[in-house]
Amino acid sequence: MVIDSESNSGKSLDLPKQYLTTTEEWDKLVRAIERRGVMGLDTEFYNVDIKKQSTVLRAKIHVWSIAIRSKVFDPRGYTKAVGYVLPVAALEHSGIRRILESRNILKAVHNQPVDAHALFNHGIQLRGALNTLNLCRWVWPEMNKVPGYTLKSLMVTKLGREPICTFKQLVSYVYYEPVAKFKQVRHNEYSCGRKSCRRRNCHSKSIVSETVEYIREYKRKSEYPLESIVPGHERFTLLIDYAAEDAVAALELLELALREDDPAPYPYPDATGRIPPRPGFSQVVEEALIEMERNGFRVDVGYCEFQSKRAANDERVTLDRLKQWFYRNIATKNVSADEIDAIWSSPKQLIAFLDSIKARRSPIWKKGLVKRGTWKTDSTALDWVRKSHLEDKPHISELIALILHLRKIRSGKKYVDKLPRFMASDGFVHPVCGPAGDSDDSVGAVSGRLGMKNPEGQQLPKPDEEESQEKKDLYCVRRAIIA
Repeated sequence: MVIDSESNSGKSLDLPKQYLTTTEEWDKLVRAIERRGVMGLDTEFYNVDIKKQSTVLRAKIHVWSIAIRSKVFDPRGYTKAVGYVLPVAALEHSGIRRILESRNILKAVHNQPVDAHALFNHGIQLRGALNTLNLCRWVWPEMNKVPGYTLKSLMVTKLGREPICTFKQLVSYVYYEPVAKFKQVRHNEYSCGRKSCRRRNCHSKSIVSETVEYIREYKRKSEYPLESIVPGHERFTLLIDYAAEDAVAALELLELALREDDPAPYPYPDATGRIPPRPGFSQVVEEALIEMERNGFRVDVGYCEFQSKRAANDERVTLDRLKQWFYRNIATKNVSADEIDAIWSSPKQLIAFLDSIKARRSPIWKKGLVKRGTWKTDSTALDWVRKSHLEDKPHISELIALILHLRKIRSGKKYVDKLPRFMASDGFVHPVCGPAGDSDDSVGAVSGRLGMKNPEGQQLPKPDEEESQEKKDLYCVRRAIIA
């Protein structure tokens, strides 16, 4: 790793401030980056619900940040960096566009896909980037669950400093809302017209009740829209510090990770006696994943609508059959239809109900044996219960068969309902296969392997070879995806 020798002070670049707004400042920053050949990068965007949507075609950048190396070396083993924040207008600068699209300048980007998509929405094809998130996953596999690989957690565990704040803390605020209230107040009133009089023997007294208005303040929580935090806003200084910190951390983590040795080399030699190398981190795979998310896939909306109506009807019919079974086999008649329907959707209620009708507990489930004294209600466990009661209690077998059928209906219905809702303005569904934001540490699987998070494509139902009588995918969901 080559360490740059320039000073870490902004004054060394003649850039005494952190928020750069002029063409002259952008020119100086570009020259500094081209001398170093490496930079950190992060974007702050809006106009997208990152918990449910892809940033492709949606995310709009508000501000973004660049980090460059200094000559100050931290005892933890990395060169400290300095961060600068730029407005979205800087993306139109020719020098800025040149370095962002250059393959010769290495860019450390933590969770590269979302930032690459956000930049692409502004007409910039990010090149020369390295996804430090998955690099950190490969270098430090022991942190898979706790404390995790979010940029904020890695600042603490690897860089040795607390983050300035989270995004939630940046935009959240508390205010007090005045609300008019009314109350009844009782007071004395005398015949002389006064509310208080010492001459009580000379006139009569009465008690009068009247309605009085008063103001009560209620504590409310809200969030500033990111795009509203502009110069002059009370949170703008915090936004600049927050944005710069992320780019700085990405660059410092890149150097720290590249200095690490293979954390888990293969312990056994091959047939020739040579120990093969462990498969390494691949940026080529990262780029392919970004392209796959950006390309997306088309959905047959008409097919989804047809199958959704069909599934809704099947669900209604099956729920009616379950109600009929309940009223026919259970003595209790004063149970509402909604209460009955809730039993089949809640594992806790279902377990209690099956215990109440003396159903056997399954010793197995999809992942193997069930621990003694516990219930499992997945399809494998319930199918065992169904088969075990075919002879002695056929009414329980009938019930379990209806529950399993209801689950198959709902499994297909949720996809034909949701797939059209994920479509972007180009008519395609753009999947999300990694963390959606700074506070999201989840990927397709706990192990870190690739998998589609939204719209949960890795769980699309498909026919099972063991199910010969009835398909698992009742509504052929995969046919809704147009190849």
